[in-house]
Amino acid sequence: MKTIKTKFLGATAAALLFGAATVQVQAQNPNYASGDLVLFFQNPNGLIGSTEQVFASLGNTALVFRDATPGSALTLLNINTQLTSAFGANWASATTLYGGAGGVWGNSGSLNNSLQNGDPHRTIYTTQRRSTIGTVGSQNSVGYSIGSDGAMTSIANSMLAQNNILETGSSDQAAVITAALAPSQSINLQNPVGGNGWNSNIPGDVVQQGGQANDYGTFGTFTDVEFMWDLYRLQARSNIASQYGLGDPLRQGEFLGTMTLSSNGDVGFTAVPEPSTYALLALAAAGLGAHVLRRRQKQS
Repeated sequence: MKTIKTKFLGATAAALLFGAATVQVQAQNPNYASGDLVLFFQNPNGLIGSTEQVFASLGNTALVFRDATPGSALTLLNINTQLTSAFGANWASATTLYGGAGGVWGNSGSLNNSLQNGDPHRTIYTTQRRSTIGTVGSQNSVGYSIGSDGAMTSIANSMLAQNNILETGSSDQAAVITAALAPSQSINLQNPVGGNGWNSNIPGDVVQQGGQANDYGTFGTFTDVEFMWDLYRLQARSNIASQYGLGDPLRQGEFLGTMTLSSNGDVGFTAVPEPSTYALLALAAAGLGAHVLRRRQKQS
C-alpha cells in the first residue's frame, strides 16, 4: 500500500510539474517582457494584410531608450521579413499602413512603490508621429500631457493587454500575428491594434504614423526613412525616493529621441543629445554664420 501511495504521489507531482511547465512555455514569449517597448503595424484598409498585425519587441523601455547614450544612434532590429510577409513586398509605399509603439511594465496604483529599472508602475512610453525630418535631436511633435491619474491607469491596462498579443501569440522577437481587428478599430483615429484604444486617453490621437508613397529621406545616420516617431516618457508617480524622475512633473511627456523605420526594414533610435551638445552646435552655427558674413563683407 505504501508503495502504491508513493507512486501515486510521484505521478501526481510529475503531472503537476509537467502541466506548470507547459503553461509557462505557452504563456511566455522569451523575447518579450513587460516593460519592453513594442512596435506594432496594422493595415486594415489595405488590399494586403487587412487582418495581419506585425509586432516587434525593441527592448526594455528604460534601459534601451530612457538610458540611451545621449546623441547615440542605435539600429535595434530589422523587420523587413515580417512586414513583407504581412503587407507585401511594397509595404514601404503603402499609404494605408499605420505603425506606432508603446510600452509599460506594470499597472498597479499609487499605493505600490515597486520599481523596474527606476520606473514606477504606470510609467508610459509611447510614440508621437513626426511629420517632417526636422532637426536631428529635437522633437518635431507636440509633447503629451495626460489629464488625470485615472487616465494613466487606463492607458497602462490597455497597453499591457495589447502587448500581451506578442507575449502569448509568438516566441519570436518580431512576429506576424493574424487576428481580426475589433469593430471599435478606427484608423482615422489611429488607435492601436486589436481595438485596444489606449491612446483614446492620449490627446491628439497620433500614436501611430501613416505610411506614404515616398520616403522622408535621411535622418542622421539613417537613410531612406519611411516612418518617423518621437518617443516620450510619462510618469504617474514622482515621490518614490529611489525612482528615476523624482520630483518631476506628473503625466507630462519627456522627449527621449526619435525612432525611425527605413525602407530596408531597419528600426533605428536616435537619442536626445546632452544639453551641452546643443550649446556647442549653436556656437558652431553662430561661428559659421559670422564667417560667411565676413566673407561677404570683404567681397563687397
